[in-house]
Amino acid sequence: MTTTSKLFTTIEGRLLRNVLAISLCSLIVLFTVNISLFISQSVKVLAGLMIVYCISKIFPETWFALSEAGYFCAVIMLVINLLGMGTIKRWANIGGFFIQFSEFAKIAMILMLAKFLATHKLNWINLIKAILIVVIPAFLIFKQPNLGTSLIFLATGFGMIWLKGINKKVLLCAVALGTLAAPVVWSKMLPYQRARITAFLHKDADPKGSSYQTIQSIIAIGAGGLFGSSALHNKLGFVPENHTDFLFSCFAEHFGFIATSALVCIIFFTLFQLFDAASMILDLRKRFFCFGFLILLFTQILMNIGMNIGILPITGVVLPFFSYGGSSLLALFSALGLTLAFIKHHRIS
Repeated sequence: MTTTSKLFTTIEGRLLRNVLAISLCSLIVLFTVNISLFISQSVKVLAGLMIVYCISKIFPETWFALSEAGYFCAVIMLVINLLGMGTIKRWANIGGFFIQFSEFAKIAMILMLAKFLATHKLNWINLIKAILIVVIPAFLIFKQPNLGTSLIFLATGFGMIWLKGINKKVLLCAVALGTLAAPVVWSKMLPYQRARITAFLHKDADPKGSSYQTIQSIIAIGAGGLFGSSALHNKLGFVPENHTDFLFSCFAEHFGFIATSALVCIIFFTLFQLFDAASMILDLRKRFFCFGFLILLFTQILMNIGMNIGILPITGVVLPFFSYGGSSLLALFSALGLTLAFIKHHRIS
């Protein structure tokens, strides 16, 4: 079977094809925004594809054997990152490259938790251990401060624990504890983080301040109409961060409702394919990892598109395989490589 035919006949081939389609849409809109960003992102996509190829060629058992070491290395790097200079400690400068360790920590946490859930019965002791696997990196990331990524950790980790099967009484206790912890979390949030949530609840209260990004994003999306426009709203700089967090609104203004709807369909079709692939895998460790990756993608997609159209507060979360960036894109391609390796191994065996 040729490489081209595999892209259409195998499950992993179709999954990779859809991810490439999403990245291609990203490159098209970045080309209209800034040619240097287009070139930079093109290099990162190519690097991501090389990572996918290399990871998918390694025997899957190797990754589970390294899961504990990978998780602890990720936690140590987050601690080192947190001890860095300045108020914002999300990035580490290594040889002139800014790396966001929290993006790679997501994948390490999913791999570690997948192995733990697959090999342990979920009694009270093991439930606490599973929660700690999720909460430790989430807390370190919250302290960076990075509320959006810490929420993604919690949603992904607790989603995986819920898939394992959890007693209703335990679930009610967890909800109660989460409700009681909410005021404490609110008090520990920085002023700009609280302002984003307040702006979401009262968009007209500060249209030139905390609500500015959301309002301008909604205006840009509306300006695109059915078939797109000259995208003056983005070109004139009214939408901040229009190459990262708000690239979706930039795409909508450039290409309109029909093209944007097609993009959203490709994104969700990719999720459905990943769900089908995860459901057929018999090895629980690999199944939990694939479902964890699915929950991660769904959460990020929901949060990013939600904040772009104004139905969710701004959290600084990027759209997977679409928004401009290095650490996020390479981490997601790494997870994709693992997923493709697990699917291929199941299909062959």
